[in-house]
Amino acid sequence: MKRVQSVSRWLIILLALLFWNQSSPAKVGARLVLINPNLQMVRIGDLDFSKTGPKRNLFYILLFNDGDQARVRLRFDIFYNNSRIAGGITNDFILPPTPPGGLRVSQQQLIDGNVPDGQGGTIRIKMKDYRIDADKVAKLKDQVFATGRLPSGKYIFQIKVESQTLPPTELLPPSREQLIIRNPSNVFLIFPGAPISSNNTPEIPTTYPQLQWQSDANIFNIFVFEKRPEDRSVQDVLNHPPFLRVEKLVMPPDQRQFFFQYPTTTTPIRLRKGGRSVGPIRPLQPGKVYYWMVEALVPTSSNDYRVLKSDVYKFRIMPRNAAKTQARQMMAVMRNFLGRKGEAIMKKLLDEGYFPTGRVRVNGRPMSMEEFSRYLIQLQGSESKVGRIEIQ
Repeated sequence: MKRVQSVSRWLIILLALLFWNQSSPAKVGARLVLINPNLQMVRIGDLDFSKTGPKRNLFYILLFNDGDQARVRLRFDIFYNNSRIAGGITNDFILPPTPPGGLRVSQQQLIDGNVPDGQGGTIRIKMKDYRIDADKVAKLKDQVFATGRLPSGKYIFQIKVESQTLPPTELLPPSREQLIIRNPSNVFLIFPGAPISSNNTPEIPTTYPQLQWQSDANIFNIFVFEKRPEDRSVQDVLNHPPFLRVEKLVMPPDQRQFFFQYPTTTTPIRLRKGGRSVGPIRPLQPGKVYYWMVEALVPTSSNDYRVLKSDVYKFRIMPRNAAKTQARQMMAVMRNFLGRKGEAIMKKLLDEGYFPTGRVRVNGRPMSMEEFSRYLIQLQGSESKVGRIEIQ
């Protein structure tokens, strides 16, 4: 009886092992990893696997094999706005069992053809039959030839393991990564000030202006300089140590208009989403003239930045007495417009430290104090739609 029970136990164990092996076949696959998923500019040559020589690595591949060695090959494809524009396959090669984290293969190694196997040897893995087919996408070829860069759009990089000997159940699905290329090209200042070529130097009533600009980029350097009496050229001003220098300020990528408040502290600042001040922060002084500019930083496949520079703007801080006068005028205009119902609102704003700068925008258009006063007079007693009024 005991012998029968022992045999039964061994049969159960053998059946369990057999079932486990059938339900858990070895898995072979690859995962593609973008080195910098925030790239905004890529040169077409960085995707050309048909030419030897150094290339900038945009991605690397992790190969996985948790079973016995297997004969496989890799298929690589690039899609632009859902149309395949490039691709190729490697030679067949023997993939040995890999460590848990996978066997790493760089983009450059796919070109050179020699991949360390992690055990002191090498595996011959080389891209072949690779072709870039820009003719498949309208206007893509012309844009590439004109700039040497991939045009803006959504790109999908895909890697897939193929095998003529392994059953499909042992192959992992393709790995895909998305890259949004924007190719930013501009940065324009809005406020405060006017271009240095202007005969007019706009005045502002606050020593803590809100710097505003437009751009299709989202990483910026900001500079503010003081114009000294002895300066004779723009370069003289820009050669001085900046009153404010902020580096690699990161803004939302889908935004087009940006704001940055001049710091109210002289201690260095570091922003949570990215960006920091460099050097001392000097407070702006009433009566002085300042120049400011913005640099847009575009991440490239060279692991550096292409720099786009704005024009240089100039502005003057109002003398202290003039700024107070304009603030009082604005408070009077607001009280007159809001009436008795607005007294509680005005009191709350003042208690919270609100101090109007005299800057007004109506439906996005700047207005002087005089224009705004006339505008409010025209509104009184009418049924006109006001729209959006911004008072700072």
